[in-house]
Amino acid sequence: MITSLFIMDLNGETIFNKIISDNFKKNMSFREIFKIQVVMEINKKLLQDLDNNSFRMRNSIILNDHERLVSNDYHADNIPIFTIGTTTFHHIYRNGIYIVALSQSNSESFIIWNFLISFHDILKANNLTQALMINNSLLKLINIVNFLLSEDGIPEKSKLNVEVVKKFLIQSY
Repeated sequence: MITSLFIMDLNGETIFNKIISDNFKKNMSFREIFKIQVVMEINKKLLQDLDNNSFRMRNSIILNDHERLVSNDYHADNIPIFTIGTTTFHHIYRNGIYIVALSQSNSESFIIWNFLISFHDILKANNLTQALMINNSLLKLINIVNFLLSEDGIPEKSKLNVEVVKKFLIQSY
């Protein structure tokens, strides 16, 4: 179901990558596609909006108290799924990181998004929701991902629970 799982920061730098059933070279190109199609587009819109707001600020003496510097929540406006050929990208954005799952087959998006949201909740419970924290705890993250996904990339529904993962981590260390 899931052929690759990766985590990127706001700049599109890969923090974590788990290849399940794809070759590494192909996976690198998919990460670049995601970086260009999603991360860079959001950053470009954000910078354009900041430029427009700074131009308005220079040309006006008083700003209305209700006016925001950034007018849109770009991540909420972004569609969290896109398909190129036979590859589907599912992603969520939380706490400055993108969690992305690739699937090559016609898989059920609900199952993958349920996994991504549960995975983020598990990361949050283990204090792994920021790029620096993830980099400092990669072994822990690898153990969590290996525990949650089968060898075929199918999320283990019975394991998608914070308490179950905490018990697993206690037993494994």
